[in-house]
Amino acid sequence: MRGKSIRFGDIRDQVFEQLAGTIAGEIDRLWADDWDIDLIVLTGGGSRELARHLKPLIDGNVVPLEPHLDSD
Repeated sequence: MRGKSIRFGDIRDQVFEQLAGTIAGEIDRLWADDWDIDLIVLTGGGSRELARHLKPLIDGNVVPLEPHLDSD
């Protein structure tokens, strides 16, 4: 842009890190006294990328649904 290269991968990773932190914080807040969930399944666009950032922040299994299974 304007003669400079922009690394969108770095921006993407930063956005996913922020989103994963927000989701993990909400999970901790909402389920603090009732955590008996064995598995969290992520579906939809971006779920595989989000799972990579969310897994280290949550105690438990975070699994993105395989793309060929994630359809109507």
